[in-house]
Amino acid sequence: LYRRAGKVEKAKVVLTAERKPEAEFFIIRLRARPLTVDTSVLTLDRVAEIAKDVAMDWLRERDRIMGK
Repeated sequence: LYRRAGKVEKAKVVLTAERKPEAEFFIIRLRARPLTVDTSVLTLDRVAEIAKDVAMDWLRERDRIMGK
């Protein structure tokens, strides 16, 4: 759920991380789709940005969080 311009808009965001056995890096895929007809592209962009920010925060903080 995301509140924009006084109304609640709904979107589903799926963040997938995949790493092939021989690779040293992950491939990150982020998919955002509206759950209601009136969900705007701006809302989809914003919720995708929030999900990306969470993933980037994890990358920066993972060693501290995991105790490494």
